[in-house]
Amino acid sequence: MKKKYDWVERTLFILFSYAHITDWEVSDSERSIIQSKTRFIFKIINGDLSNYESDIIEKKMIGAFEYWKNFEEQSIDEILSELHEISTEIVSQDWFTIDFAEKLINF
Repeated sequence: MKKKYDWVERTLFILFSYAHITDWEVSDSERSIIQSKTRFIFKIINGDLSNYESDIIEKKMIGAFEYWKNFEEQSIDEILSELHEISTEIVSQDWFTIDFAEKLINF
């Protein structure tokens, strides 16, 4: 049975996928950039981060990276299918606006 991931982990899956396909690896510097972008995304959607555990982003990064690693060796069709499923779910969220989409693309 496939584990259920939340919108943060699923959005991070997209970012890890993109980082991977640009040069076929996810470097430490790319993980660092993804982490800073995740803080930004999380803050846009949830507002004040002080209401959350201080290590929430790190926990989400670990979960999402494991999620990505489970797919990394799959066929391109399986990865694209997962990306399509994620995109469909994220686009249907109330917080997903044109402005948010543009920011995500620009990352």
